Amino acid sequence: MGVNFGQRTTVPGLAGKFFNGTWRSTISTGNIGTIPLTTANDSSNVTGTTGMPSTSHNSGVNLWPSIDFGNGVGGNYGFICIGYFFPPATGTYTFYTASDDGSGVWIGDNALEGATRTTGNAVLNNAMGYGQGVQERSGSTTLTKNVAYPIRIVMEEEVGGDALEFNWEGPGYSKQQDLTAFYRAPVNPDGSLTGDFFNRL
Repeated sequence: MGVNFGQRTTVPGLAGKFFNGTWRSTISTGNIGTIPLTTANDSSNVTGTTGMPSTSHNSGVNLWPSIDFGNGVGGNYGFICIGYFFPPATGTYTFYTASDDGSGVWIGDNALEGATRTTGNAVLNNAMGYGQGVQERSGSTTLTKNVAYPIRIVMEEEVGGDALEFNWEGPGYSKQQDLTAFYRAPVNPDGSLTGDFFNRL
């Protein structure tokens, strides 16, 4: 199934947002916060900005060119990042998260709003539903060149240390954080982030 982009456009990176709350019991569904991601500040628990692209990335919906934040930015919050991955070659891709606490990644139709997500159908399940110190885990899947794959990245933090780092690698591309070359976030006609996925054909 393809993506109906129509006249709508995208920008390099992914759309991401923090949400207040305790998400440990629901992280396996990937439903941390709501989509569309709105510009409202639902993240007053996230007061730090260590590792974030700007000092305003702890509130509202923002464009993320890479994901590597933590070291005490807050407690009792969740994070969700969405958009599309356009694989530059056909082959096996590996996705990594290093997180405190749990995190997960879904790619393809399972990333979309109407899908039923579980720890079992996640491409990457990094201790979803459990507390942990920073731990890196990975998951792999085979993807086709230049197909627009929806992607959903989530993490949750209760108390104590907190962190999330996202990396990827694939045929001809070493492990890296860069989300500007092959990841895209949908935007509205006025250039603002939609915070949502485009319709499927």
